[in-house]
Amino acid sequence: YGIAKDTEDYIEAVYRWSTGAVELFWSTLFSHQFKHFILIGCVVTIFGIACFSHYVFSYYLWLAYLVCCGLMAYYEKATGQRPLRRLNVSATIVMNTMYWFSNLSSLVWVVLVPVRIAVFSAAPVSQNPEESLGWAFVSLILRFPIGIVTDRIINMSSFLSPKTKKDQWNFSMVLWRSSQLFVCSWAYTLLSVTTGTQTAWNAFRFDGDNTMWSSYRVSNDEVTKARKNMAQMKSCFSFDYLQAVYIYYRLHVLSFMLAFTMPDILTKWLAAFIFCLQMGCIFVSVAFTNAHNASYILTTIIVCSLNIFLVADIALLLMPSLTKIIGRPARLEYLFAILSCIIIGSLLISHQLPNINYLLKVV
Repeated sequence: YGIAKDTEDYIEAVYRWSTGAVELFWSTLFSHQFKHFILIGCVVTIFGIACFSHYVFSYYLWLAYLVCCGLMAYYEKATGQRPLRRLNVSATIVMNTMYWFSNLSSLVWVVLVPVRIAVFSAAPVSQNPEESLGWAFVSLILRFPIGIVTDRIINMSSFLSPKTKKDQWNFSMVLWRSSQLFVCSWAYTLLSVTTGTQTAWNAFRFDGDNTMWSSYRVSNDEVTKARKNMAQMKSCFSFDYLQAVYIYYRLHVLSFMLAFTMPDILTKWLAAFIFCLQMGCIFVSVAFTNAHNASYILTTIIVCSLNIFLVADIALLLMPSLTKIIGRPARLEYLFAILSCIIIGSLLISHQLPNINYLLKVV
């Protein structure tokens, strides 16, 4: 998959990293290190006011802040110090302890925005779908510099670590996977918030030890051992047989219950939900809510198709059975064929197409 771990193990590792960030957030929040949050909070406030305020003064306030930063950097460089080191340290601490906030916001783009457009016929960030599409394409253009930086990182990694190139590591797939995983990160991030908050409270209140972690699964070897032990019993009416049956089914029940605390299982079902939701939004928009508004139909198709493209590979990795529907790797021909069937069916339901003979003529 372009990474050293299998998909499920990688998601569990990312979940543990996110849990650690939540624990650090709470421990930092109630310590003298809170000053870093205050400093970065002031910067974000000034920037936010400059972006959304109607007063020109707010814009000049942001320019004044940039000028002060430039003067401070020049002074520290001239005196032999590292320019803006304290600001960089504060920004790094806040970013490392709060990056899970951005993962929680992923649900906005893949759930709330498509539903808002498809069901309520309301364009986000603007008054009409044309402006909304304009903002969407501007945001995609702004990702172009990030793509350039990513390519440079790939080239540097291949140059600095020849062994990885010899072992045929797929650096492009590593970075693409991380970008895709953001779309499906809400489930394991929410789980990490609850777990990290609980462990941080145990550490603070009861001086608990948070250094140990265990597997999320019931071992297959244990289930196999319990089944063999049950099959080896000579009598079905003995107490030992009943106990073996109890242990066997108890492991199955425990495995089912633990599935709701497994980051990979939660991510799997979230990916399936997002995939189906995009299809449903296109169907509802074309057939019912926006049947007579081509602009909103186009906006829905573009937004939902982009989400499907991002979530398809993650869904395939977690649910290999989907390869029978959309291929492996996911082929755009399959995805567009499925989308086209949904759109044509929606048009027929909404009576936007004359009759079936029209489709036969097109074919």
